[in-house]
Amino acid sequence: MTTTTTLVTTRDVTQTSTVTIAPALYQPCIAEVWNASFPTPYMQHVPVLLMRPNSTGYVCVTYQTGWQGNQSLYRADSMFNSYPLLVNGSYQFYPFSAVSYKCTTNLLCIQTISNSFRVSVLPDSIRPSASMNYVTVVYVVTALSNSTGFYDESAPWVGCLGMPMAVGYTMSQVNASDFTQPPRAPGCFAQLFIPVAERTTGMNVTYIDWTRQ
Repeated sequence: MTTTTTLVTTRDVTQTSTVTIAPALYQPCIAEVWNASFPTPYMQHVPVLLMRPNSTGYVCVTYQTGWQGNQSLYRADSMFNSYPLLVNGSYQFYPFSAVSYKCTTNLLCIQTISNSFRVSVLPDSIRPSASMNYVTVVYVVTALSNSTGFYDESAPWVGCLGMPMAVGYTMSQVNASDFTQPPRAPGCFAQLFIPVAERTTGMNVTYIDWTRQ
């Protein structure tokens, strides 16, 4: 692991931030998936990540800090005293899971977390500072041989939403009806790091319109 300076560029954002990352994974993501300036409402432009079994892909998520590099907001933010992902002053990034739902009614859904993926994240922790505005995290995703299927949630997306994923299918084979329900935002803590842009390598993306289901 070495310390490098990563240049994060999106349609609206250009920011330099320093992170610790393996040299072989430096800026691995080249295909844009989504950023905060994409068309809204989001349910009409839901990105679905596409992978093949026995493959590895990368999802680079650019987060903006809740205090946006403003020192006064940083010092005034009481979340730092109780936020559960802060350990000894460091913020922990955890691998995401591929999740499916089975719903018996509109109000009762059972969540199943797939064991058919191996996901790691670089860096897995950072130490927030008052001047920090943006940081990019690389999720390394390996789909195992038994991973074929449709998943209602995977990589972080807008707000607390998870991005749908399909493994073993082409763009033309993916429709909104393949998923149990539209992306949903579970109850979540106030966010210190908010997703604002995503790029990938080693996987494709298609977009579905939930309003036409």
